[in-house]
Amino acid sequence: MSDKAKTKAQLLDEMRELRQESATSKSAARIREAVLSMQHSDDLMTVMGLMVEELKQLGVEDICCGISFSDEGNDFRIDYFGWDNPRQLDISVTSSAVREVTDRVAAFNFDRRLSASPKSTYEIWRGGPRRSRRRAEDKTLD
Repeated sequence: MSDKAKTKAQLLDEMRELRQESATSKSAARIREAVLSMQHSDDLMTVMGLMVEELKQLGVEDICCGISFSDEGNDFRIDYFGWDNPRQLDISVTSSAVREVTDRVAAFNFDRRLSASPKSTYEIWRGGPRRSRRRAEDKTLD
């Protein structure tokens, strides 16, 4: 259908979609740039914080992004997460594992023995890729 045949509402909807696509592409580019400029594993804290910040700017609220690396041979796991800055709720955090990324977002990391993880978490990890924790938790694990 040509633009001349479209209603004003249809044209406005198309413009909103294009703006959203543009905003999403720009967010992805900023995250990609942060990943490519990483020099050290702790830079993942900044990347996780940036992911949360970008998702918030795209309208996603109440979000926590994380990535975990598991080394089964060495019984080791390290997690990096970004989430709402606790300072927004007047919560003071003094742990060196927490880094304020922006006024709205903070990030943290922690490591532990992989075998110390709850069995269900470990079995889910061994089970391969998943789309979300909810989908994985809905499955019954033997």
